[in-house]
Amino acid sequence: VATATVSDDTCGYAKGKIVVNATNGTPPYQYALGTGAFQNTPIFAGLNAGTYTVTVRDTLQTDTKINTTINFIPGPGLSIIAAPASCSNNNGQIELTASGGEFPYFYSIDSVQFIALNSFSGLPTGLYKVHVKDKKGCVTTRNTSIVLQNDLTVTVPDELKVCEGASVLIEANSN
Repeated sequence: VATATVSDDTCGYAKGKIVVNATNGTPPYQYALGTGAFQNTPIFAGLNAGTYTVTVRDTLQTDTKINTTINFIPGPGLSIIAAPASCSNNNGQIELTASGGEFPYFYSIDSVQFIALNSFSGLPTGLYKVHVKDKKGCVTTRNTSIVLQNDLTVTVPDELKVCEGASVLIEANSN
């Protein structure tokens, strides 16, 4: 008789594992994964998600097969809301929302410092790589940008006449 304990593959990092427990045969036992060679240890690690067959062979050459499945546990999803910055001001904002994966989540805009807060403010215009990391260490990365808020306005009188060689004052306002 043989049983298997399975650890699922998290984030697609080939972290799946199968540990086999053999009983009621004549030890010592040998173990093979799929069509691979037999080994003396009952542990198969570094496995991707999928269905596996493990063969347990005792000293009398009696084989027992176990079919087992390693599931894929995905990392977190990431939604982004980016608010623009106004001209010459570092007042852009990025708000991140995680879903899936395993809570708690930690967020970063520099891939170095991960924090529990999902909102970043006081940001200049530019491109950003944003990240979310879940409890299992799965990291999802996306690109986003803080754009310039384009709210320049020019006020011109209704009946403006400009003669050649003359100067006119035009009022311009920006954020």
